[in-house]
Amino acid sequence: MTNDISPRELLARLGAGEPRAGEIVSEVRTEAALPFFGEHGAAPAAGINVSGTLAAIISVTAVLSWQSAAAVQDWLTDKESDSPGVSNETELAELVSDTLFADSELAGSARYLGTFIVAGRAKRTVRMLIGLTRPVSEAQYASAWGRALAATKATDRARFDRIRTFLALLLDEETVQVEKMLLLSAVGDLIGHSIATGPSGA
Repeated sequence: MTNDISPRELLARLGAGEPRAGEIVSEVRTEAALPFFGEHGAAPAAGINVSGTLAAIISVTAVLSWQSAAAVQDWLTDKESDSPGVSNETELAELVSDTLFADSELAGSARYLGTFIVAGRAKRTVRMLIGLTRPVSEAQYASAWGRALAATKATDRARFDRIRTFLALLLDEETVQVEKMLLLSAVGDLIGHSIATGPSGA
């Protein structure tokens, strides 16, 4: 029959000293929900006014470093000397709303909804939203951007360079993701298709 030996007695027989415990100062880490307005102050309380009913939203999302996210904010709020009082974001909104589908039957169907920093996560997610009031295919959307940028480059090279700077900040990342969100209701996605048949109607 063996006698049970406590761990403390075993340590004493082996010549080891008493175990000692030190105080541990706990550290509480929160997610990166930090103020992000910097020198620009708080975001405008009124937000962005959108006219017309939206059928879909294009979401362009990128996970950026804090430096890149801050650069996006600085670009949006920067006011160019050749357009007093007009911010880069205003020029971007005009490109989307006035130029994106200007040369097609879809003219006026796009709305710039804003560029957002998504709070509540440790990563820095920046998201640009564009609203669509009419059905637009992916091919139509992509070609519209190409035509709009080419037209801007031909008529106003300085504005084109400014917008290209923004697009490079947002899109030149491996994490960028483009999604098309369709608005759902009891009658389908509000652009003329039912969920059962899908966009092709087949």
